[in-house]
Amino acid sequence: MMNFDINSILIPVMIASGFLAMVSGIGFILSSFFAFRAQINQSMNLDLEIIHVSKKERKEEMEGKRMQEAWKEEIGAMEQLLTALSSIKSPGSFLTRLMYGSPCISFEIANSVKSEEIIFYMAVPRKYKESIEKQVHSFFPHAVIQKTKDYNI
Repeated sequence: MMNFDINSILIPVMIASGFLAMVSGIGFILSSFFAFRAQINQSMNLDLEIIHVSKKERKEEMEGKRMQEAWKEEIGAMEQLLTALSSIKSPGSFLTRLMYGSPCISFEIANSVKSEEIIFYMAVPRKYKESIEKQVHSFFPHAVIQKTKDYNI
């Protein structure tokens, strides 16, 4: 009978698994480094916009309708806007989309102590700024969009 030595199988398997662990560890470190750099790059290329949606101009329109119907229309318009914005994809190769992901658009609602007007802050990538502004104006024609600097609460 042949003597079977288990070490002749385990040693190459251990070497191969150690090599795979080292390569995957280096891959994870590099991918996290490049992903962090891509996130920083993406956040530095954002413009901050203020969207004023004034209720004063629209009171005449709402007087004829019931308030509940007006709210439903506004919610529907916002839903359509968010659906349209979610369809924005960055052009480029598969590797570029994998590295940078889809463009990020951020909305924030703010209410100043001095006034009762609700203000929306919107952070958009610079290269999509015009198309996103057109989308906002198409769903909210009375909205006023202004570029602003960073803000404090």
